[in-house]
Amino acid sequence: MTSIADVARSANVSLTTVSHVLSGKRPVSQAVQQRVRDAMAQPNYVPSRSAQHLARGSTQTIGLLVDEIVTRVGWPVVVVDDVSSDQTAATAARAGAHVISLAVRLGAWGSVQTGIHYAGSRGFDYVVTMDADGQHDVMSLASVFQPVATGSTDVAIGACPQRVSGLRRFTWHLFRSITGLKIEDLTSGLRAYNRKSLDVLESPEATLLEYQDIGVLLLLRFAGCSITEVAVDMQPRRNGRSRVFPTFASVLYYVMYTLLICVGKRKAQ
Repeated sequence: MTSIADVARSANVSLTTVSHVLSGKRPVSQAVQQRVRDAMAQPNYVPSRSAQHLARGSTQTIGLLVDEIVTRVGWPVVVVDDVSSDQTAATAARAGAHVISLAVRLGAWGSVQTGIHYAGSRGFDYVVTMDADGQHDVMSLASVFQPVATGSTDVAIGACPQRVSGLRRFTWHLFRSITGLKIEDLTSGLRAYNRKSLDVLESPEATLLEYQDIGVLLLLRFAGCSITEVAVDMQPRRNGRSRVFPTFASVLYYVMYTLLICVGKRKAQ
């Protein structure tokens, strides 16, 4: 059966864009709309419950993602709601996720660590993280998890470095040259962790970090965790903007913060 994720891949758009075509809440070019509708015209496409809600304007991209994971992958899903002002929590819960609604805003890494702590408290030995903006393909989850599940590595990262700008690639090269990290995609949120790495990420030291990239990777490396990258496809963010880096000032802060971590960890070696 063709899913909405298959529609997004066939139309070469993100799940977010498909959601906008279905809901009509945001403008999408006529050409893109036609590509999506052509993909949906495939004989095997049957709209899921979330897709039907979208068409009625009553759900969001998070609902699509959760529904795809639950129905196609069969994994339990935890969504951490970082004090959102929309219907994220209700939509995710309706699609089948367990929702943790934070009382105060913790940011991207704080939210991820909350989910990791929850998984640990429930006895899970593995955690797979992904972004909720439709860039990550649900069907890539299994390929990212596979090397961790087989014991080949402690951490697997879904890597797609070609998705970013030349300026960001230059910044990554700078970070790699300072730290000695061999990771190509330093900021991908599509990751799989085993119990050894989860113990590291639940530590008080990990709580001091603000982002899930350089600091987390260095912490894992110093703890002796092996890290592997798995090539995956990612869709660009076609609508909206990053909530982690909404302004130039936030980008500048991130660069300076990360450089300090890089230099500090290098001196500690």
